[in-house]
Amino acid sequence: MASTVSPAGWYADPSGQGEARYWNGVAWTQSVSRGGVEVESPLNPSQVSIPPAPGTGVAPPVKTQSVGVSSPRRSPLGVIVGVFTVLLIVVLIVVLVNDGDSPAETPSPATDAPAEEPAPADEPAPTEGG
Repeated sequence: MASTVSPAGWYADPSGQGEARYWNGVAWTQSVSRGGVEVESPLNPSQVSIPPAPGTGVAPPVKTQSVGVSSPRRSPLGVIVGVFTVLLIVVLIVVLVNDGDSPAETPSPATDAPAEEPAPADEPAPTEGG
């Protein structure tokens, strides 16, 4: 018995993740049609090579963006300003956090008390009261 090969095209989505999924002639792809718009959606690996059922072909989805959704356009100047702003905020946080722990304000034991000279070895150390 000869097997029929389904030509590449859009067919009813066997996974149910969309209305249609693209069959490339050998395997299902991640391209799915939802509401007439093409999106990417992974398929269970066990279903990838199962060919579409005969007569389940559908019209291809429209390749337009959904209403109200636009891809952001980033200018190099905008990116530079954004990076500069983030760096400025990080520097300010570091300065504010470390401001209270400044080494100039932390007394060190060597500078707080006057240094006492050790008593000479041949003289007895002075005693209190006497």
